Amino acid sequence: MTSKTRRTIGSFAALAAATALAGCSFINPIQTQELVALSDGVQVWVDPGLRADNITVLTSAEGETGVVIGTLANDTDEAAEFTLSIADGGITTEVGAGEVVQFTEDNPVFIPQVPVAPGQFIEAELSVAGHGSETALVPVLDDTLSHFADHMP
Repeated sequence: MTSKTRRTIGSFAALAAATALAGCSFINPIQTQELVALSDGVQVWVDPGLRADNITVLTSAEGETGVVIGTLANDTDEAAEFTLSIADGGITTEVGAGEVVQFTEDNPVFIPQVPVAPGQFIEAELSVAGHGSETALVPVLDDTLSHFADHMP
């Protein structure tokens, strides 16, 4: 085989390999462009721009008082009324356009009796007036993770 033939075959092989490898991003979605909740809680989307972030229930045991931590976010141009319902607790509040409402010590959301033990999940419903509702399974945690110790009810 001549030197020119080897170069031609090598060029075609390199082109075939480059084409095959480039096809990976064509077939599979690029994961760095996917929105994910990198937290202990969950995200619940009702509509684009209307969501709850990092929703988690903290309690010491099944049947005890629980507190919800997380955020309601409104990335739209209009204020919206959010309702978050978990077991026999929850909150209804208006979230202004482009604003967030955080559940903190100053704005707590309590659940009088959490019906499941820490380590399990509980159903939550997020509804936004005029936009519908979505349900999600929310983790119930205790203070095993030290960063939750200051937030326990």
